[in-house]
Amino acid sequence: MKKIKFILLIVIGFMFVGSRAQNMVALEHANDVKMYYRLDSALFYAQNGDNIYVSGGSYDLGAAGLTIDKSVKIYGVGHYPDSTMATSASYLNGNLFIVQGADTGLLTGLFVNGNVTFGKNITDQVVNNYSISRCSIDNLYLSFDGSSNSNSQSIMVSENVFRNEFHGGNIMGLLFEKNIVSGKVRYCNSALFKNNIFLTNGNCCSDYPF
Repeated sequence: MKKIKFILLIVIGFMFVGSRAQNMVALEHANDVKMYYRLDSALFYAQNGDNIYVSGGSYDLGAAGLTIDKSVKIYGVGHYPDSTMATSASYLNGNLFIVQGADTGLLTGLFVNGNVTFGKNITDQVVNNYSISRCSIDNLYLSFDGSSNSNSQSIMVSENVFRNEFHGGNIMGLLFEKNIVSGKVRYCNSALFKNNIFLTNGNCCSDYPF
C-alpha cells in the first residue's frame, strides 16, 4: 500500500510539473515525497539513503558543477529516444563530482552533458560500492584526475554510453560491463570487463584505444 501511495505521489507531482511547464525533481525520504525545481535543491535537503527522481527536461548544474557527497540514489527517465519521447531525456548540463560520503550511491538514467568525476582532489576521491548505469556521459574519471591511484573499491559501471573516454583511476574491484565507449579506456587495474563495445576511429593504429 505504501508503494502505491508513493507512486501516486510521484505521478501527481509530475502532472503538476506539466501544468507549470517546469522541470521538477522528486525527493523521497521515509515514504514522504517533496518536489523541487532544481536538482541541487533536492540534493541539499536529501539525507543518506534517500532517492531522487529527475523528470525529463534540462537541468543546469552551473559553472562549478554539482557535488554529490551523500549516499543517495539518483534516477533519471533515461536518455534513449525510444524510451523518452513522451518526457524527453533527463539532461544534466555541467559536471558531476562524486566525493567522499557518497558510498553505496547510484546514478542511473541520466544524460550528462559533461564529465562525471570521483573526487575534486586527492583527499576526497575515495568512494566505495557505487553504481553508474544506463547513463550517457562525456568522460568518466574514477579518481580526481583519472590517472591518480584511488583506494575506491567495488564500483559497478554498467550499460552506459561514454561519448569520449573512461579513466579507471586503478581502483580495486571494478566491474565494467555492457558499455559503449567511443574513446580511450585508461588506468585500469583489478578490473573485470564484460560484453562492452569499444568504438575506434581511423587513427586507432597510432592512437591506441587501450
